[in-house]
Amino acid sequence: MIDFLVSWTEQLLAALIIIVIIEMILPTNSSYKKYIKTILGVFLIYCIINPFASNKIKTINFNKFIDDKKIVSQPSNIIDNDKQIEETFKSKFKDNLNEYLKEKGYELVNLDGNIEYKNQEVNINSINLKIRKNDRENKIIVNKIQIGQASKIENESIEDLKNQISNYYGIEKSKINISESEK
Repeated sequence: MIDFLVSWTEQLLAALIIIVIIEMILPTNSSYKKYIKTILGVFLIYCIINPFASNKIKTINFNKFIDDKKIVSQPSNIIDNDKQIEETFKSKFKDNLNEYLKEKGYELVNLDGNIEYKNQEVNINSINLKIRKNDRENKIIVNKIQIGQASKIENESIEDLKNQISNYYGIEKSKINISESEK
């Protein structure tokens, strides 16, 4: 301990002597004098604190500290970006398809699909659509009584619609399944 104090005192005296010599060399009317004095003050504080800080750092066992705290390599609340992108694509695809079918005179009742997002690429494995004909113009309403026939979608119309969706979205026709909704 006494060796440490003697060494520390010698370092402080050497630092003070260097500081005094630098201040004596400086011209009195220098505009940089206050900046140089600030730097020398920081140097003196460093010389005073450094031996204590270096001794404390040497005695700390970082491995024991890390083991005690059980540092986890990955936080548990990581956001799955791929899952978010997939869900966003599904939602936008459903909205877009619904608008497309409305233009063709159909109403989308339900959309089920096997859509995956991997390696920054969206793969549509299959889609199952339940649609109904948008026949609001064909119904006659008299005093809350509906008169009209239930319109059915012909198989030719379904095949034609499959072809149109396949061409418009670039999905293989075999991956598209369309059925008519009862309601």
